[in-house]
Order: sequence, then structure tokens, then C-alpha cells
Amino acid sequence: MKISYLEYAKMIDASSLKLDTSYDDYHALVAACKKYSFGCVFIWPAYYPENCEALKGTVTEFGTSLSFPSGQEATEPKVNQARLFTSLG
Repeated sequence: MKISYLEYAKMIDASSLKLDTSYDDYHALVAACKKYSFGCVFIWPAYYPENCEALKGTVTEFGTSLSFPSGQEATEPKVNQARLFTSLG
């Protein structure tokens, strides 16, 4: 079975979740996702509003990490974060 370039690209989730991710890193990642039609870009939650705007009209979706990298937060804040981002689409 052969898949097309776009079908393959849609399977790629790109991310930049380093603690020192800069706006330049973020913009370079979004540019690559848009150029190659990657399926999803994972970036810090604080970038959500800007990322939604940057990805309008593309096939790339926004993903984020909650309670990352340590995961040491209590369950309730994690659930609240998940509900918030789920409600945002």
C-alpha cells in the first residue's frame, strides 16, 4: 500500500517543549508545520492564542502538554487544564 506525501506528513507531530523555547523557535516550528503540512504542532500552553491564529487555514492542528515536564502537579489542576484546552477546541 502506498501513501501520498500529504498522508505521510499528516502523521507527523512536531514539537518544541524545551524549557527555553523562544519565540524564534516557535515561529520556525510553525513555519515548518505549515510548509510541510504536518498533522500537529505541540508547543507550550501559553502559545495557544497565537498558535490558533498562526494555524488558521492550514491542516496542522495544535497540541499542548499539560503538567509537563515533571507531571508532579496534583490531579485536579491537570484535569482543569485538560478541560480548558478541550473546551477551546
